[in-house]
Amino acid sequence: MKVEEDKLREVLRLAIADANNRPKTFVDKLKELMFNMYGITSGEVINILNGQIPVELMQKDTMFKLTSVLYEINKRPNSTFDYDKLNVDDYFTEREKDEFNQKISRNEQDTDIIIKAGSWMQVEDDQYVIKIYPDDLMTNYINKNKINYNPETQRDLTIKETKTGKVKMITFDTEAFESICASMANNTYISDMLALNVNLDFYAPPKIVRGDLVIPKESQIDCIDGYHRLRAAITTKLRNPNWNKPLTFYLFICDVDKAVKYILQQDEKIHLSDEQVTKSDTMYAANFIINKLNEKDSSYIRNTITDEKSYALNKVIAKIFNPKKLYTNEDRQDAVQLYLNIEKNINQLIEQNNMYKIDITKEMWFIYLYVLKHCLDNNIDFVSYINKLDIDKLIKQIQFNKQPIVKHYTLMKGVISHV
Repeated sequence: MKVEEDKLREVLRLAIADANNRPKTFVDKLKELMFNMYGITSGEVINILNGQIPVELMQKDTMFKLTSVLYEINKRPNSTFDYDKLNVDDYFTEREKDEFNQKISRNEQDTDIIIKAGSWMQVEDDQYVIKIYPDDLMTNYINKNKINYNPETQRDLTIKETKTGKVKMITFDTEAFESICASMANNTYISDMLALNVNLDFYAPPKIVRGDLVIPKESQIDCIDGYHRLRAAITTKLRNPNWNKPLTFYLFICDVDKAVKYILQQDEKIHLSDEQVTKSDTMYAANFIINKLNEKDSSYIRNTITDEKSYALNKVIAKIFNPKKLYTNEDRQDAVQLYLNIEKNINQLIEQNNMYKIDITKEMWFIYLYVLKHCLDNNIDFVSYINKLDIDKLIKQIQFNKQPIVKHYTLMKGVISHV
């Protein structure tokens, strides 16, 4: 694509919100054009409008077709949406336009999903464990719009008011998503169960045919647990075409009530505290740096970073320096360089200011690291800069329990700007 996909996704959300506010005749025309131009059925159009087929999960082919039709229908008189924003020329390359501007072959689109013997196991009358490779996930599930997002069995959709109407968006944690993508791409992701469901109230259940588990072509599948992991797997596959590590899923065949009970049961897990998660993740560059600072070779700093300080330092290092997780040799080399910079400058500060017997508190660490980042970025001598500050006064203003909060960062930003 010529631009980031998310730019088009945002436009499509607004156009869908506008369509949902238009008269029934507009929606009927949309259905007609979608079918005539691309073979997309009325039911699929309704699922797009109500969020069952979310913009977030649409692949480029579907986005192209939807954009093209919305462009055509909004060019007509009395349109309430700026159709220029839907010009496919702004988003897709010539090759993509040629590839996607084809009517869907319904014979090709609507085929049973076959899960081969050996890739599934029945654990209850209405529950299977299945293995899906990313190649198969993309070809037979995602590209055929077989997996829906059902807000009844997931987190509530985020509703955003816009000029065109209410935009429904999947509640999404970008930081968690990118972290999962990174671990998948670097083969450090430990496979855990996602959950899918074929709702018996609406669709035919899977059946066993000669040892294979077959999901009928008429059936749609809801993602009821693990949306972030599902989208991360899709994104990882698109970014890394050779990635094909298997994913494991529960496949339920139940109504919404039972699906909701499962989700509630999942939510009742005893979650690890943030402190435990932060301390335990060996891929965090901050943990690596803190451990190095506490080692015997780190001169005056060694053995001075307690567990309480460690948690605060982890958050501060991550916030101020934003080091990458330690997936590659380059990531580790960057972390080593940051550790060496911190060690050298803090030890110089201790030596030059005769601070050998001073306990560096977590608040002091925050001030020092914030200033150090500024000095490294601007090639300024750290100790000279620190000595211009009234540290005692700053410490009185910066008191926190576990980690600094927004006002503390704002305070330090102001301090830096006035030195």
